[in-house]
Amino acid sequence: MQRSRGSWHGSGTGRRTRLVLAALLLVTLVGVLGGCGSGGLDAQLNRITAGERFSLARWEVGELARSFVGMFNRPADLADRSAEVESYFSSVDNATVSADDVAAIIEAQVRQAYRDAGIDNPFGGLIKPQFSFPPVNIYLRKPPLLLVISPRDHIERIKDVLLLPDLPAAKREAIEDEVAQLGYSGLVVDLGGIATYPSYVSDQYGLQFALETAAHEWLHQYLAFTPLGFDYVLSLAGIKPNPDIAAINETVASMVGEEIGGDIYTKYYAEKPAATPAPPPSGTPSFDFNAAMRETRLHVDDLLAQGKIDEAEAYMNQRRDYINAHGYYIRKLNQAYFAFYGTYTSSPTSVDPLGQEMRDLRAQSGSLKVFLDTVATLTTRDEVKAKLGQ
Repeated sequence: MQRSRGSWHGSGTGRRTRLVLAALLLVTLVGVLGGCGSGGLDAQLNRITAGERFSLARWEVGELARSFVGMFNRPADLADRSAEVESYFSSVDNATVSADDVAAIIEAQVRQAYRDAGIDNPFGGLIKPQFSFPPVNIYLRKPPLLLVISPRDHIERIKDVLLLPDLPAAKREAIEDEVAQLGYSGLVVDLGGIATYPSYVSDQYGLQFALETAAHEWLHQYLAFTPLGFDYVLSLAGIKPNPDIAAINETVASMVGEEIGGDIYTKYYAEKPAATPAPPPSGTPSFDFNAAMRETRLHVDDLLAQGKIDEAEAYMNQRRDYINAHGYYIRKLNQAYFAFYGTYTSSPTSVDPLGQEMRDLRAQSGSLKVFLDTVATLTTRDEVKAKLGQ
């Protein structure tokens, strides 16, 4: 992968050939990720999840072919059909508008929002301005579930397994219990989206969430053709391990996705300002979920560093009950929970300083395009710190 946009030169035919090869390389590497494993643990997980796994490769082949044909049969005025999108999300289970039509409208809005920000493709002038690369393409449905695996003695996301989207709660618990018997911490989590192609985007959490997720997942595809995203793919595939790359990549995608998604929502849907929530009754202290989660994570890290695994797990159970009692439902709080959500350092619950460093870098960048052009070249935390220091 070329690190400089200016290095992509040559005849029109040569440029198109290189684009096709780059796209094929990305798809191939994404397919490889599903087969990468860790020996004995993989075999045990195959046994535990037998019959419950989601075949991403099978889904990808069928959906890529279908969506590729569909991209050439869409009307040009999709961005102006916001009422249909609102109708769909007002009643997803009984919608009168098809999910595919709504996906096409959101695609147009995401494409235009990125174009307005000056972000069309990672190859500069190589592709004509009226085309975005990769083409914005989403699949609007309930995504698969994800089984996240972490060691018990420290928090680290060492393995992910995609599961069928409608597993009952009892089956999720059974899988997690079997993972625990192997000596690991496991958690089955609901996903908001997956950076497949087309992007898997959930329709289960409302319109603004879907807009932000669509923008987030497209950015992963965009970044795959930059040093940051390409190194992330190589790290996931085990070809070029990089302990920093996941946190940087996911933090950037979360920040930019929220910004672009918010712009889309404001432009097409937010006709009325959101109602200001009523203040809590006088004398009743409000519960700070983010502060509670940060406090929990820090104490868990401290206990695990001392080798007090059982104490850490007992503490997490107590904190789950405490947080749930204040109206924030967490089904299971364990090492795998923090391993999964800790990847997103822009979250207010994160204890990772990378999130604040990225926010500071965004603030000093001026435009979103300048920020993205800057971070797309950064692949380690030291590089982030150095750039921020400049």
